[in-house]
Amino acid sequence: MRGWLFLFHAPAFLSVSQCSMWNIQEQKGGEYMVNIYYMSIHGSGYKLSDHFTLKEFQCHDGQDFIAVDPRLVELLENIRKRCGAPVIINSGYRTPSYNRTLKGSAAQSRHLFGMAADIKVKGYSPEQIAAIAGDYLGNSGGIGIYKTFTHVDVRTGSSRWKG
Repeated sequence: MRGWLFLFHAPAFLSVSQCSMWNIQEQKGGEYMVNIYYMSIHGSGYKLSDHFTLKEFQCHDGQDFIAVDPRLVELLENIRKRCGAPVIINSGYRTPSYNRTLKGSAAQSRHLFGMAADIKVKGYSPEQIAAIAGDYLGNSGGIGIYKTFTHVDVRTGSSRWKG
C-alpha cells in the first residue's frame, strides 16, 4: 500500500475541515479519501452514523487522532441492520505504535488506515458475521474469522482467512 499519511495536530490557523482527509492509494488501483478526526475537537459522542460514535473507533492507546473510512461505517451499519442488533467494535483505528504491541498484527494492517474493524454481534457467530459481511463486500474487502470476533475491512482487493 502506498499513499500519503500525515499524522499531525492541526495548526491553529487551519480549520478542522482543512485537516479532515487522508488521500490513500492502494496498489490495486483504488484511490479514496479517509476521514480523520480529533477526539479533542470532535468529542467522544460525535456521531459518524445513526449507530456509531467516534469513541468506538478510537485506538486503545487513547490517541487523539482517529482515522475512519466512511465505507467501513457504511458496512458496519449494513451488518447492524441485517442482524437487528448492535455491532460491537473491539478494535477500530490503531496507531502504528499500538499496532506493534499486538501479537500477530500485520505491519500494514488496514486498522492503521481506518479501514478495518474487529467486531462481534451478540447472538451471531464469527462465521455468521463473516457471511453477512461477504454479502455486502462481494469480491472486495477483507474478512477474517477468529474464535471470538470477525475482522472486516474495506480494501479494494479481496482477502479471506481464518485466524
